[in-house]
Amino acid sequence: MTPRLAALVLLAALLSCNDGTAPTADLNGAWTTGMVPSGAYTELYLRTTGQYVTGTARWQYGLSNGPLLTYSVAGRESPGTFALTLTPDSGAVATYAGKLIEPDKLTGTWSAGGSSGTWSFVRTGP
Repeated sequence: MTPRLAALVLLAALLSCNDGTAPTADLNGAWTTGMVPSGAYTELYLRTTGQYVTGTARWQYGLSNGPLLTYSVAGRESPGTFALTLTPDSGAVATYAGKLIEPDKLTGTWSAGGSSGTWSFVRTGP
């Protein structure tokens, strides 16, 4: 193998390397949870600048177009992980921290008002 060919093979191998810890996407875009039987769902609209995340979130209570709770979002991301604080217009502050497990899927722990649970979101737009 010539040195030039060896260098190209090495470069191709390095470019294809992924340590498996995280997809190479970021949090920019629109995200939503799956709708639960009551019709409730949550949407995130996120924008990243470096490691900082800002945006808004909406929580729709159900199919009856019940009350809509809106949040302002601030937080940080590092490759594959994130931690967000969601401050509502009124009510308890929420946190959502977790991982970007696929380029278009988040999973993590949502905590608010003394309760917490695992929530997943899928990207629905840019």
